[in-house]
Amino acid sequence: MVAILHFFAIRYFIYWRFWWSDTIIHFLSGLSVAAASYWLIVGLSEKFQTVLWNKKRSLLSILIIVIISVLWEYFEMYYGISSVSHRGYWLDSAKDMCSAVLGGFVALLLFNNWKKNEQK
Repeated sequence: MVAILHFFAIRYFIYWRFWWSDTIIHFLSGLSVAAASYWLIVGLSEKFQTVLWNKKRSLLSILIIVIISVLWEYFEMYYGISSVSHRGYWLDSAKDMCSAVLGGFVALLLFNNWKKNEQK
């Protein structure tokens, strides 16, 4: 879903028309990565019969989001999508990463709340 939104945002210049659209995409990316990584962590811990408590799962998911965010910013810089010489680069990169982490926190809160309701 995020990849499709990103494709349309680039194709129809959404990122350049609406300054806030980039923030939404990064938020949704963080949400998606957190959900996928949490699901993967839960599945692997069950498969290898390892107990990872919710806090450890959540921290690992957030760490994965941070790593992917840093790699994405590096990818943008490497391929010339953005540049350190652009005015506001560091602030924009920090905003992008914070948006992704915030999306991750929202996903984890929703997932943990869902799990608590399921156990009742």
